[in-house]
Amino acid sequence: MPSCVLCSVLKLLIQAFRPIVAVEFVKNDSWPQLVPELREVIQDSDLVTRNAGSQWKTVHALTVFHSIIRPFQYFLNPKLPKEPVPPQLELIAQEILVPILALFHQLVEKVRSHLPSALASALPFLCTDLLAILNCLSFDVRESCMDRHF
Repeated sequence: MPSCVLCSVLKLLIQAFRPIVAVEFVKNDSWPQLVPELREVIQDSDLVTRNAGSQWKTVHALTVFHSIIRPFQYFLNPKLPKEPVPPQLELIAQEILVPILALFHQLVEKVRSHLPSALASALPFLCTDLLAILNCLSFDVRESCMDRHF
């Protein structure tokens, strides 16, 4: 199947999957096996196992991952001073995000080894700048670092 057709099919499946996730996983908390199963799929995917013949494509697994975290992007209620993190989001962080950090580190090292030397030497500065941006982000709606600087 050509890659553009596969991407179109994946996009349609994800669009159909999102409302199910929003209701069953986020609101009803009735899909407890979703996160552990997705973690296993990511761990067994082609880029993680370095096996091109794997039945799971990392990019597809991460697309599904994105669809299950998307409903949580607006979970904060600005009227509450300290809103508890939903248990599903805690589970996602523990089961998937923490292990993905190691994969991300491996991929960065692999990319870095293929960068032109002029760009490779600038990578630490780019990372420092990105971390500075991340450090100034605040989930406090009243003021964030970006508000102060722009």
